Amino acid sequence: MDTCIHRVLLTCLLFSLFSPPFVSAQVCVSETFSSNKLYASCNSLTVLGATLHWTYHPSNGTTDVAYRIQQAATGWVAWAINPKMTGMLGSNTLFAYHDSTSGVVKVVSTVINDYMPTVRDENLTFAVHNRSAEYSNGTYTIYASIQLPGNKTTQNIAWQAGTDFTGGAPGGHNLGPPNVLASTSIDFLSGASVPVPSPASDNRLRQKNIHGILNTVAWGIILPVGVLKARYIKSLNPSSPAWFHVHKTCQSIGYIIGVAGFALGLKLGSESKGITHHGHRIMAIVLFCFATIQVCFSSL
Repeated sequence: MDTCIHRVLLTCLLFSLFSPPFVSAQVCVSETFSSNKLYASCNSLTVLGATLHWTYHPSNGTTDVAYRIQQAATGWVAWAINPKMTGMLGSNTLFAYHDSTSGVVKVVSTVINDYMPTVRDENLTFAVHNRSAEYSNGTYTIYASIQLPGNKTTQNIAWQAGTDFTGGAPGGHNLGPPNVLASTSIDFLSGASVPVPSPASDNRLRQKNIHGILNTVAWGIILPVGVLKARYIKSLNPSSPAWFHVHKTCQSIGYIIGVAGFALGLKLGSESKGITHHGHRIMAIVLFCFATIQVCFSSL
């Protein structure tokens, strides 16, 4: 009896371990397309509820793709191949959205070269044939036949969706984890998909962490400690200059570290075109100005 129970429990455990990936992998299989289009492979992308279907043609190195994602009719969607790196910059992108004048779903192609791109229809760095898009039941689908860059079957891809428009063209999107993580690497021959880290994103995150640590240590620890030392050590022995030396040392070290943190913040801000944290920025500038004025007057 015990052996039977153990077998049942083991079976349930194995099923619970293996069933979620199986279910996730089958999401794209049940999807159908207009005009009875069929594709040899599909992949349920990791975030934003998007799917990618494709048929690879080894004879000429092209791939027929269908990118599908849920989105409001008033929003836009995008799918891209990045031939040189991962992430947004350098992405050769296909956008789909409803034209504000005609109301028809249109497709435009744009190479993303900065964080505030002007979306206009232009040639990509590789050939794109027979592109089109449709909207049905709350879902956009982009169709295209693509000449894979460098004739390589493994490509870095990215996908996105948003609701902001600038001059009638797609604008910004949310900066939450699902949107930031919307990239992967796909082998159009085998169908393997591997999330890929972005070196640029990793470096930027590292700089943000350093910026936060420097300013926390400077403005949150060393400078307040210098003030407390002056307040309480002086009261213990007013005739001794020890309090002043401790105070001066703490304030000098804290200010130098604060300058480094402030400078790194300016660098990060200059690299974030179109993204400004106004409250954070104003508070930092005011605090730094007051600290600098204090340093200047204390040296007189």
